[in-house]
Amino acid sequence: MRLDDVSNSYDRMEEWLQSFEKWLHDAWGLDLYKTLASEEHGWALYKALQRAAEIDANILVCDGFSIRELLALKSKLGDKLSYTVERTPAPTTTQNVSMKVFGTPILKDAFKGERLFEGHTWHSNVITDIMHPPRVGSSRGHMLLTQYPDAPLTGARTHKTTQVQDVSRVVAQLLDLVESLSRNAPLVVTGDHGYIYLGSNPSKYFWGSAPRRQERYGGEYGENGLDINGVKVAVGRIHVNVAPRSNTFITHGGVSLTESLVPVVSIGA
Repeated sequence: MRLDDVSNSYDRMEEWLQSFEKWLHDAWGLDLYKTLASEEHGWALYKALQRAAEIDANILVCDGFSIRELLALKSKLGDKLSYTVERTPAPTTTQNVSMKVFGTPILKDAFKGERLFEGHTWHSNVITDIMHPPRVGSSRGHMLLTQYPDAPLTGARTHKTTQVQDVSRVVAQLLDLVESLSRNAPLVVTGDHGYIYLGSNPSKYFWGSAPRRQERYGGEYGENGLDINGVKVAVGRIHVNVAPRSNTFITHGGVSLTESLVPVVSIGA
């Protein structure tokens, strides 16, 4: 991946993943998604906390961290990092993951003050300005949250623009943050769940019926849906407007490879 041209790299990965996931669905039907949605294994955020405790590292949780960011990190840091790919709870929403792992539906609330996990006391904090993160230096036991890369790529209203943000710039800022935080202490990086990059054509969709407005999850999905603990959940991913004449084009909550599989990255250990 060329770090100076991440946008085009993302476009190519998106097309490949689109074709791959459609092939898996044609071959396996809903069985693949039932496996992804099962609760037989520990989730990525749990695994990240365990890993950070094992190696006495800090942990950075990135909202929307996915396989794409892993590839960008690998291009930048090379053999300095190791990783595994883990799963997330379904439905794959920030609220659901936060509730399952921290007992609160608001992820920011889990990053206030000191918290005890895995026998460690973590000093938690939300990074409000990615350009001026906390200066942790060589100290350990920090649990940090950033809303990058998801917020600037999908929060068009919040960021007062009708354009999807420049993904190369967003990813470059995230990589700089990771490099800075891992310079003097080991760092574990993971996400709440993955996300779908919108690219230059937000109206495109993975597969299934034509895009139409739906709740974030739920509703009627026919044969392309699962019932998980009484909640109807879409499989695959669709990009849609979230409101009439809105330029915010993404929905979360389905079960797909890119939402359900999240890397746990260890740097400097």
